[in-house]
Amino acid sequence: MFTFHMKEDVYLVSENLNPLSPNQAQGIRKMIPAPPEGYEEYLCNYGTGTFCDEIVIWPPKKVTEMLKEFRPLLLDSVEIFRDYGPVPNLRYHEMIPFAHSHCGDHFVVMPSDTTQIFMIPRHDDAVYSLPEGFHDLLNWERSHHQNQYLHPYECSSEFLYFETDYNRAGTNLFTAASFDLQEVAQQLTQMLDDQEIRRTEEADAVFLFSRVIQGRIQLTQPEGDPRVGVDITCDRSCCNIVAFIIERLESMGFYLLSPLKNR
Repeated sequence: MFTFHMKEDVYLVSENLNPLSPNQAQGIRKMIPAPPEGYEEYLCNYGTGTFCDEIVIWPPKKVTEMLKEFRPLLLDSVEIFRDYGPVPNLRYHEMIPFAHSHCGDHFVVMPSDTTQIFMIPRHDDAVYSLPEGFHDLLNWERSHHQNQYLHPYECSSEFLYFETDYNRAGTNLFTAASFDLQEVAQQLTQMLDDQEIRRTEEADAVFLFSRVIQGRIQLTQPEGDPRVGVDITCDRSCCNIVAFIIERLESMGFYLLSPLKNR
């Protein structure tokens, strides 16, 4: 029997989730004959949203809607994928898409084996497999002439998080002036005054996860560019706090690209 472990290791950006009820979960198989193993439990734990700002798991209604759109596109690519399938005789016309990445990759399942998930890339001529399915959505392997290796497009840190799309608001800011990325991150940390704040970094970005706003602040500064971009998401109940942060950033020289609004 499938055992769901993700919630033990995944940080919830907001605890205000909208998971499926048991009755709604029972109705999934009426809409999707063969959902991937763990799909129902994922939606019952989290609802809909984005995993590590990367993968979006679709609700059942979208799965059924996308079947009509996705399968014809996939069949057009059968010749490209025929020699790259991770298992022999993949029946592309039976694949059920249920998620996508922000790069346009699609995740699919075969009705004949719902424990096995595959990723159909947008910019590659290979098919990738997720041997552990929902246990590790960001770790998939490539099958290419019998050579297996980790997909290079995986989570940049061990910090895994889920951000719901329920009851969310957000805004974007930018600046024409020069700023130090780390200094802006430190000032935002002080503004939030959050004892539970989590911070992760990439080469050109800093991410702040705050319980105070039930959200995430992403600061970006491309190499060689003195300007800093700010993207803020929050629970709608915390908009007054974010409005205060916007005022402080504007006083520093930032300007709004988009006003704080529902997302």
